[in-house]
Amino acid sequence: MGGTVFADAAGTMPAAAVEVRIVDAMGVGRSTFSDEDGNFWLTRAEGDGAPPFNLGIRDGVRARFMPIVAPLLDCNRAACHGGAVAPIHLGAGE
Repeated sequence: MGGTVFADAAGTMPAAAVEVRIVDAMGVGRSTFSDEDGNFWLTRAEGDGAPPFNLGIRDGVRARFMPIVAPLLDCNRAACHGGAVAPIHLGAGE
């Protein structure tokens, strides 16, 4: 699993040092943090778990949850960020 966290809804400003957390169907959570370009990733061993998955991001001020429960950790699928779901961001007041 990997992707980019943005500071804005338009997906033009990367957000660094944001926690990205996934929780599987068994309640097991795993976290990683975005780098200076907003990119994050979990290796296969780190990202294994029982589907479906709840995902969210947070910094010291805000938290956002994905609007869908992910059946897989394949973020670029057409049903997720490859099509139907906007980029995840920490935009204030949105």
